[in-house]
Amino acid sequence: EMQETALRTRLARYGVEGARLRAARIRAPISRPEALNAALAMARGELCVTAECGDMLADNALAEMVLETARHPGARLVYGDEDRMMADGRRGAPWFKCDWAPDLFRSQNCLGHPVCLQVPDIREAGGWREDFKGAEDHDLLLRLIESFPPGVIRHVPRILYHRKGGRPLTFSPCASGKQAQASGERAISEHLERTGAKARVESISAGHFHVAYDTGRSPPLVSLIIPTRDRKDLLEACVGSILEKTDYPAYEILIADNGSTEPETLDYLRGLSANEKIRVLRDPGPYNFSALNNRAVRHAAGEIIALVNNDVTVISPQWLSLMAAHAMRPEIGCVGAKLYYANDHVQHAGVVTGLCGVAGHAHKHCHRSSRGYHARLILTQNFSAVTAACLVVRKEVYERIGGLDEQNLLVAFNDVDFCLEARRKGYLNVLEPRAELYHHESVSRGADNTMRKKRRFRMEKRYMREKWGGELLNDPYFSPHLSNLSEQFIIKAGRRA
Repeated sequence: EMQETALRTRLARYGVEGARLRAARIRAPISRPEALNAALAMARGELCVTAECGDMLADNALAEMVLETARHPGARLVYGDEDRMMADGRRGAPWFKCDWAPDLFRSQNCLGHPVCLQVPDIREAGGWREDFKGAEDHDLLLRLIESFPPGVIRHVPRILYHRKGGRPLTFSPCASGKQAQASGERAISEHLERTGAKARVESISAGHFHVAYDTGRSPPLVSLIIPTRDRKDLLEACVGSILEKTDYPAYEILIADNGSTEPETLDYLRGLSANEKIRVLRDPGPYNFSALNNRAVRHAAGEIIALVNNDVTVISPQWLSLMAAHAMRPEIGCVGAKLYYANDHVQHAGVVTGLCGVAGHAHKHCHRSSRGYHARLILTQNFSAVTAACLVVRKEVYERIGGLDEQNLLVAFNDVDFCLEARRKGYLNVLEPRAELYHHESVSRGADNTMRKKRRFRMEKRYMREKWGGELLNDPYFSPHLSNLSEQFIIKAGRRA
């Protein structure tokens, strides 16, 4: 009673009326899930926001979330950005989040705090579960989203929550790291089981997980399409690495030869034709990357298509198994891989639209060992687009989209356009970070350094801007508080959140 009186007195100093403060007497010790459920039982409001002891909601937090709910009457979950509050009162380390990304959410609790939920939804789900200590929020949210229709999860891209400095971002403060990690892994595993997903979850590090989907006992045939012209050294390294390292059993290789003339390349192609897994398709004429791939797809026997540049080499044996399993998911359109330059720095780990004019590669030039912005370099996640240097997609999706645009995007941005078309048709695009390959970017066709190539590039750039307009500048998987002049997730200069 003395503690309750002291609490009421303190809150009164801040103008909190007695009628707005309700307290429950609970015999200690009590777990966080028990405390939250006790508070939920007293709740008379329509919406619920939780906060941890020592943390602070921003002054405008509740107003912003209620306004977002009012703007979108069907909203069932609203979340905001957060930062850290240091002991000396300074704020720092902002976490500028992306909009709703289901694959990222299965990899970490990327919603964090604050999250505003409908009280009836929480009650119907059974509240917070005691046996998921440390990951009870993630578990509750996973159970809730399973019944949510599309479009009811809303993101307010503003700092609405100040976390006490030093505490982990994704775990509750009332459990050990080991207990929290085990709870998080089990929460995701049970979510996958409830949703009928053929997948297994593995812990990566504190609060981070990897979900590997299964292709089943009879994995579908994948047709790997490799456009090429001369440069036998590149093609040999590419094909050799696929044959030697790929652990996926069911694949064929279709090499679209765009008019090779070098004797050593022609000899090599003739030799490849003896391999029952490989077919060489002769396709001479002016270089048109989109058309080469489209024509090769018509010859593909596989249920799944893999677009593969002739200047990539395989690093991880499971690259195709992981990517094909994602491609088999009905909600997935394009699947991308993590590509490195020869010096082990990132060349591609997802495409963000609006960067550097049209689109750029997330975390480009970060070292292979880097975890990226809030661990996004190591997590499976959704992106607006992925590069066609290594892109896996179901053949039915490829044909539904109409293939790559061979009329307007002969060389550049055809993959970005293709992925955006997939998203427009309701598919999600996903990056699989454990599918790792080296990519010697544009070594085969050369850089855009001639007047003709520069003119063509400018035309393709203009076409993308005219076709997609504002969509390029509002990538849902990138925060408006991050600079669109950099691929490094740098906070925009002068930005106030």
